[in-house]
Amino acid sequence: ASYNRSGMTLARTFDGKLLVQHVNPGTPAAKAGLPVRATILSLNGKAARNILPSGFNKILSQKAGTRIEIRYTWDNEEMYTQLRLRALLPPNGKRKPLTHDSPGR
Repeated sequence: ASYNRSGMTLARTFDGKLLVQHVNPGTPAAKAGLPVRATILSLNGKAARNILPSGFNKILSQKAGTRIEIRYTWDNEEMYTQLRLRALLPPNGKRKPLTHDSPGR
């Protein structure tokens, strides 16, 4: 199955910037230190402004083990990191039901 294996969600702003919208804890994006609201400059050397949404989904949905190089800006500094995509869903596609330990239930 093809799905985003990075653990981050990207969003295009009205002025064309590509922002990190969400990073799930314990995922490749979290381990790479990508902060929420960072502006992505490039993925694997390809300028973010030239990548269509389907293009960055394709990049982040490559097979587990694929290395992704990311240039981004955070707090007016240009930064570089890399992550290695990994399987985030069980191989059979079935998920265990969530359990909630909420007070008062």
